[in-house]
Amino acid sequence: MKITKQRLKEIIKEEIAAEGKRTDMSMPALSPEDFVGAGIEDFPEPPEEEPTRDRAFDSPLGRYVTLMNARKKLNQMSDDQLKDLSMSLDAPMLATLQHILGPKYTPIKEETVELAEQRLPPNLAPEYLAGLRDLIAKHGREKVAQAYKNAGGTDRVAAPMPAIKKML
Repeated sequence: MKITKQRLKEIIKEEIAAEGKRTDMSMPALSPEDFVGAGIEDFPEPPEEEPTRDRAFDSPLGRYVTLMNARKKLNQMSDDQLKDLSMSLDAPMLATLQHILGPKYTPIKEETVELAEQRLPPNLAPEYLAGLRDLIAKHGREKVAQAYKNAGGTDRVAAPMPAIKKML
């Protein structure tokens, strides 16, 4: 039996009209047996719960490096750009943005003092670097670099400040 589009529309209209006229709402309850092949037993069992892994990160270190790079990019944005970005994000993404902008991923500002060809050890105290800057301003970069070297300073061990001053 072939049904045309027109006849299908008429059947739908009749069903809608019949639904509107029906005042008795005591329809028989439907059971799973009323639906042929729609039982839950037809679906395969879901696989055991596997731990999910965010595929964007290959390791915890990879995650940290990725988030540090994201922080560097965000630091280059102006306040207006950050505001526009935050307004366009949904709640979970906004929480992630706030996490990245938090103190954990703040780049460490390394204070450096240039001593001609001489390299300084990492993580020197700010007071020590300030003292070197004062000496450079007073005596010149070359003289301070030579005094630092003569006082036993290397790229691994810092020379004692009194010894540097004594050499100048």
